[in-house]
Amino acid sequence: MDPVLAELLNSIGLEAIKIVGPAAIAAFAAYKAASLQFKATLAQLREANEFSARQHLFDYYKERQKRLLESHNELTTSLGQVLGVSAAVREDDSDFGVQKMVDTFDSIARLYLGAAPFEISLTVRDMKAKGLDDLEEYAELESTKQALEGLKLGPNFDSKKNAVIALLGVYGQLERCNQLLLEKEMDSLFSKYVSRA
Repeated sequence: MDPVLAELLNSIGLEAIKIVGPAAIAAFAAYKAASLQFKATLAQLREANEFSARQHLFDYYKERQKRLLESHNELTTSLGQVLGVSAAVREDDSDFGVQKMVDTFDSIARLYLGAAPFEISLTVRDMKAKGLDDLEEYAELESTKQALEGLKLGPNFDSKKNAVIALLGVYGQLERCNQLLLEKEMDSLFSKYVSRA
């Protein structure tokens, strides 16, 4: 090869390296910086979405706790009236208005009696999903669900009284278990942001 041509190729190669080299290094550095920035932004979005999802779940448990408390209060009032009216009314009482009121209150009690197994199943499922199935309250709720299957609102005062007392206990248990779920969710929601001593 001609020495002039070799020197020209060498000169062009060096000039190309001088021009392209820094541009390639700058492009690689820009790529790495953009990649790190993208990963940081993605991590921030993921954290924000996780926080938002946990907050929605927390709000769900809070609303459920509020609903259970309202149900418990309504149940206490309604079933107290069932017991009061049932105690006042004898089976041989022929007053149609009083009997109609007893039937209405019985319907309310039957409604709560029918809804209780579903509420228990929902709470048991959530407790298991949150890792609370090793608690005493979980086992108690499981046994309550089985005991509830045999509970009937019979025609006499004693059966009504037993059913009302059992239902009040069930809804009280549900409130306590939901409170545990709420505390667990609150703990997981804020555990990243609060240091434990």
